[in-house]
Amino acid sequence: MTGQGKALVCCVGDYTLIARKRKRNDLVIEEQHTFLEDKLERAARKISDYSLVACILSVITHTLFLVGLLVFDSRELFSNDTLLEFGKIAITAVVILIVSIPEGLPLTVSIAMALSINSLKEDNILIKNLEAV
Repeated sequence: MTGQGKALVCCVGDYTLIARKRKRNDLVIEEQHTFLEDKLERAARKISDYSLVACILSVITHTLFLVGLLVFDSRELFSNDTLLEFGKIAITAVVILIVSIPEGLPLTVSIAMALSINSLKEDNILIKNLEAV
């Protein structure tokens, strides 16, 4: 079907009838969290909690071992070697936290993808490429 027509534009932009009826908040898009994002956030929180526990346990065991060496060995408390050992304990704690928390997020994404692939398999959906999920 073909044809011709003419139109008369009376108003544009904010002066149209639709724009007058629209409220200012109608165009605001609220950010929504998907189920996968919520699941990833919970898993990332768990991984960071576990890494914090591992860091605390590491510091406690290293410190107890060093205190045991100070008590049962002839080391002095404020010698250079002892202070260097305390510095190494602090560096180890910081390294555990730095390494584990940023590395936890890719691990979390991989776990969430693996879980979602299992649920897709139950629905008889074939996944050939993990990144496609």
